[in-house]
Amino acid sequence: PVRHGYAAPHVEEARAARRPRRPDRRRGAEAEEVLSPTLLCSAAAAQRYGAEWTRVVPDLRFVTLPDEGRLDDDTVASIDLAVFSTDLWTSGRGRQFFGTALHAPHLRWLHMFSAGLDDPVFDQLAQRGVRVTGSAGSSAVAIAHTVMLQALALCRNTRTHVADQADRRWEPTDHLDLEGRTMCVVGMGNIGSEVARLAAAFGV
Repeated sequence: PVRHGYAAPHVEEARAARRPRRPDRRRGAEAEEVLSPTLLCSAAAAQRYGAEWTRVVPDLRFVTLPDEGRLDDDTVASIDLAVFSTDLWTSGRGRQFFGTALHAPHLRWLHMFSAGLDDPVFDQLAQRGVRVTGSAGSSAVAIAHTVMLQALALCRNTRTHVADQADRRWEPTDHLDLEGRTMCVVGMGNIGSEVARLAAAFGV
């Protein structure tokens, strides 16, 4: 059964529609035309984003990665698209997800929640003709905040204060202010630009 707009993890009904073939005049052969694509994702991602995805692709079908075990071969063969979301990474299910993706013969597009695409598995998928895309800039704000956190911690000698607090000891120490100092940002991409914006707000 399908509940809340997505298929339960082990349901066989979540399969792609039949792929009718049409003549390919360029090659003189038959080419595949996917009318109702099937997306591999987590149950959490399907529940959270499923309605939005189906507004873009009304006939989109879902195959959700099971919590345990593996998908049957027919279901794996039905997968056309795949999304690797944050919950799959934090729950340690990356190997299960990518093992499924590598065995999906009709997979054409994989999208990652992260910006980095330097893992060897992406090369393996690309060699099979899979388009791999990432989420450039998705973590820029969070990382920039961490950069400023560490800059403040260095100026305020926070590590020493935390150790003193744990020992119930008060030891006055010197500290610096960020304002008026110079910061070198190497690379002005999404992260670097956000760091520079925040640093300017501190008077750096």
